[in-house]
Amino acid sequence: MADESRTEHPPRFPLSQGLLRFTLEPRDLAPLWLIWSALALTLGLLGWLLGSLYFFRWIDWWPILFGTLASIMLFPIVLRGLVWIRRGRLGPDHSAMFRSWS
Repeated sequence: MADESRTEHPPRFPLSQGLLRFTLEPRDLAPLWLIWSALALTLGLLGWLLGSLYFFRWIDWWPILFGTLASIMLFPIVLRGLVWIRRGRLGPDHSAMFRSWS
């Protein structure tokens, strides 16, 4: 991560590129969606607890839950958009499969 300061890429760019190296097939999306769901729920709970600690009272939980569930539901759409931006298309890269033998 120390080398990121010398490149033109934004911080954590190599980490986001690791997420985009697969083709979007249903078998690839399910584990990522499950991991994202667990991460979003954990961060939502942590945010609710920190917000309650900051105000010294229990804050409403439903806005945070709504945002967390929206993030979970929109994950496949956002991931497809990121892959489309990265590759310029949504399908798999066929150029590597059909190279000439010359």
